[in-house]
Amino acid sequence: MSHETMDHSRRECVRGTVHTNTVEGFFANLKRGTGGIYHHFGSHYLAQYLGEPDFRYNARHLTDARRTRLMLRCGSTVPA
Repeated sequence: MSHETMDHSRRECVRGTVHTNTVEGFFANLKRGTGGIYHHFGSHYLAQYLGEPDFRYNARHLTDARRTRLMLRCGSTVPA
């Protein structure tokens, strides 16, 4: 995976298939979750709270059945 940058000082936000909407969409979902579902969470569980929207975003093109199988195959990462 390559890393691309945008030159916003030149009002650039799209170059071919590279655009800022991808990261903006991810952070919008993250913000919606932290403000809407998880009103407060401790630093001990930060990885789990960030991992959940990360998984949903990366699996957004899968069917519900494939996403469920993938989630079950990966297992729980919540510390005991």
